[in-house]
Amino acid sequence: MCEDNPPNTQEEPITVLIVEDNEIARSVACSHLAFFGCEVDTAENGLSAVHKFLQKRYRMVLMD
Repeated sequence: MCEDNPPNTQEEPITVLIVEDNEIARSVACSHLAFFGCEVDTAENGLSAVHKFLQKRYRMVLMD
């Protein structure tokens, strides 16, 4: 989960899963989305993303 997630200010936050193997790119994307109030989780690869996707409902999945 992204450490930059702000306190929940919306009734239902937009949940986003970022799938990115580059740590810097993952961190930048996470920070940008968290700034806009999204609840952001991250995965380093596709296999990890599938496991997370099966356990939580995401409104958006971003992959490179």
